[in-house]
Amino acid sequence: MLPPEVIATDNRLEKAESKASEALAKHRWHWTLDESNSERVPIREYAREVARSQRQIDAQAKGYANWIGDAGTGVTLANCIERARMGAETAVVAEAIAEARGIGIQQVRKTRGNEVRRMRDWAREKAESKGTSVEEEVHSLVEYQIRTEQADVRRAEHKERFRTFEFLGLEVDLDKARKNLLEALDKAKAMEWGDEEIELLTEMVGKIKALLGLIDMALTGTVDVDWDAELASITPKESG
Repeated sequence: MLPPEVIATDNRLEKAESKASEALAKHRWHWTLDESNSERVPIREYAREVARSQRQIDAQAKGYANWIGDAGTGVTLANCIERARMGAETAVVAEAIAEARGIGIQQVRKTRGNEVRRMRDWAREKAESKGTSVEEEVHSLVEYQIRTEQADVRRAEHKERFRTFEFLGLEVDLDKARKNLLEALDKAKAMEWGDEEIELLTEMVGKIKALLGLIDMALTGTVDVDWDAELASITPKESG
């Protein structure tokens, strides 16, 4: 367990970091987009003078502007900055994915970029064909995608359970054969067999060896095997 003072320090620093991020975003908004500031400069010039990327300044300034415009809605400054960084359509898609998967929009941007692009393109196609918008289409598409993934997981689990069942069944069959062959070995050692009997039993042993070879080929995935022909050569023909 962590000492209480470690936890308290972590919480204090996190709050300080959050306040610093808010202060920085407000500062950059004030000196670029705040119309009440007559000395404000274009985002490009601000970014050049502070030696930061224009994209970073743009996202923070516009994100802060959107955040104060959405005051009272519960949306966080971090989310507003992420939306500004991604662009309108991409942000709509990322938010839909975040909501459906129960994760943050920042995590979506960092770890699910391919999914965002794929769902955005799909939503655009749907919107164009139906005369709607990406925002109207994306939620149902994301939900469909998640249902499909869940169905794939269920099928994979079912397949794995079936494989386990088949494996256990084959293991039991092979173990039964092993025990029967051990009994046959005891019987083979217990008697003095005649030439005709040895000939017949040796033929049967050869067929069993061939069958074991086929089982081995089946397990190792050997291709180009005519199973019917191979089995016919070792299976006794039925009379009449």
